[in-house]
Amino acid sequence: MSLTGYMHLCGKRSGGVRSIRLTVRSDIVAIAYDESRDAYTSITLASGETPAIYTFGEEQATYRETINLDNGVRITTHTLAFSFDKMDADARKALCEIATASLCGLVAVVTTENNDTLLVGYSREMAGERPLRLAASDASTGAKQTDPGTVNLALESCDTAPARTFTGNFG
Repeated sequence: MSLTGYMHLCGKRSGGVRSIRLTVRSDIVAIAYDESRDAYTSITLASGETPAIYTFGEEQATYRETINLDNGVRITTHTLAFSFDKMDADARKALCEIATASLCGLVAVVTTENNDTLLVGYSREMAGERPLRLAASDASTGAKQTDPGTVNLALESCDTAPARTFTGNFG
């Protein structure tokens, strides 16, 4: 195996996640992959199903990959963490829906602040197994008048491959 290297490119490198399109794994009929680009090109959902769209302000959402080697096997932990603006009925509803749906597993298309788009919770290597599931949630009204009230969620999956780019249609 030879190394190919990496070239730094000038341009925007802002952190953060702008939006997440989320669906239940069992609603996915097909995921197309283009080997020449090493990218997913489309997701087809069951008839009548559409992805839920979550949008975020600055510093409200993040995607993180942690890669470790365990007994010679590459283990990639995918963590998608985000918060809703305040503890209210809308946030409670969204949290409950995500918690319930995550029992069956979730797949996300994540768009970053740099307009990069990744497919998370699905990998070719695991043949669709190991989707995202709710790992943790906490909510707080804050203590001081200046503290924000928030509902925080973390979805997590563990497989053997880093997330790949998603370039096409979803839904």
